[in-house]
Amino acid sequence: MYLTSPERSSWAVRRSPGTPALGGEEEDRAAEEQARKRGRVVLGIAAALCLWWLYFEVVSRAAEHRLRDQQGQARARMALEAYSYGHFPIVTGIVVSALGVEGVLAHAGGGEPLGLFYASALYGGFALYLAGHLLFKRSMYAVLSVPRLITACVLLLALPAAFLPPLVALAGLVLVLGVLIVVETRRYAALRGGVRPG
Repeated sequence: MYLTSPERSSWAVRRSPGTPALGGEEEDRAAEEQARKRGRVVLGIAAALCLWWLYFEVVSRAAEHRLRDQQGQARARMALEAYSYGHFPIVTGIVVSALGVEGVLAHAGGGEPLGLFYASALYGGFALYLAGHLLFKRSMYAVLSVPRLITACVLLLALPAAFLPPLVALAGLVLVLGVLIVVETRRYAALRGGVRPG
């Protein structure tokens, strides 16, 4: 029995040791790994966008308007308090939360819980970030943002997420921050064209 040229080529490719065929189980595992990678990327970007929205959507612009209204020593004192004491926990919270997100991305495929260290960095870092917002807005407007205070407390109470899979813990964080963003967006919908301090 003689094989035609295309048949010989196909047989050679199938038998080539460098091209092993994947079974259904291996294909399923590869698809699951790809889905995890996509989930890691999406959730990491979502967490970063939450950080951006919570600060730049209103807080920074409101602070600029507030400083413009002040003159002389009052402006200097306000700027010193808000952009030093207020921003220290904000910047520290970003660094700590980045460590937590990195831990999630590094251990997402291991099938083990996130662990107390990375859960503390993840949730504690974002809680510290929101605490910095509270100090900053207190210095600028002498007001307390109740939604952000509640969210910071919820994040601190969510440390048992250490026993959850990493991606689930990160998804829970993004969900909590998403709820805060929705609440604040609806709360200030009528003032969206202006600047709102609270």
